[in-house]
Amino acid sequence: MNIFRYRSYDLRRKATWIFTHIPSIFVWEHVLLFKSSLPAHLDVKTQLVACAKLADKKDVFNLNKRFKRFRKGEAEKRIKAGNLCFVAYVDGQIAHYTWIVLGETDICEPWGKLRIESNSAYSFDAYTAPKYRGLGLGPFVFKEALDYLEKKGVSKVYALIDKYNKPSLRAAQKMGYRLVGEIIFRSILKYRSFSYNGQTAEDQQTMKRIVSFKT
Repeated sequence: MNIFRYRSYDLRRKATWIFTHIPSIFVWEHVLLFKSSLPAHLDVKTQLVACAKLADKKDVFNLNKRFKRFRKGEAEKRIKAGNLCFVAYVDGQIAHYTWIVLGETDICEPWGKLRIESNSAYSFDAYTAPKYRGLGLGPFVFKEALDYLEKKGVSKVYALIDKYNKPSLRAAQKMGYRLVGEIIFRSILKYRSFSYNGQTAEDQQTMKRIVSFKT
């Protein structure tokens, strides 16, 4: 019986090690790069009575209070780093948020680096509370963000979306994004490679210019 218990423990320990280390040994990211050109002239409506705005200090406090992921100061760190957050209130609570990186910035991801030009922006980490999904809230907030960015002289907004994230892909279509192309990143131990598949030759060059290995 003791031998059986030891072997069971040993198997569990080995399984734990494998599942803990596989992500660092083998990485496969398949993302789609989208671009929205400004002015966008979006005509979007939401089925909700909602108010969209650029987040201020009070809104950041409400983010911390409503969403666990921001309770350790993550929202404040992003704001301090120059990121923008656009939120939508429904029934007095934040129902959606979208984060924007504005201007010349290097966005570090686990697989590499996304280089944003001075006249561009990058939209990331958009979230809609479950009960409000499918009601046009994301595009409604995105239009508010685009109007703001246009006034700041931004001419392009980029977004990276996992190829298999169907809800986000549908939302991107509603927001007027154009598909630039597919990017596949593979990493096995120290071997790393990128594959680009642009919609056009120009798109191919765009992807190679702004998405690359971390330096």
